[in-house]
Amino acid sequence: METAEVRDVVFVNGTVRLAGCLGLPAQAGPARAGVVLVGGSGATDRDNDTFFPPLRDHLLNAGTAVLSYDK
Repeated sequence: METAEVRDVVFVNGTVRLAGCLGLPAQAGPARAGVVLVGGSGATDRDNDTFFPPLRDHLLNAGTAVLSYDK
């Protein structure tokens, strides 16, 4: 079984710079569904404590790309 690829990413808008991670499923194919995981109110990191990693793994295993970022 192939493993998903998770890489660090940075995106910028004006003076705002956000960092996070982008997970791409192992399944080949040019088009993929994707979701953005956004933490709740307050400062959170890309893992939203311990809540996002299991959700990210489940979505990646289902063939969905996943982006989450540090707020």
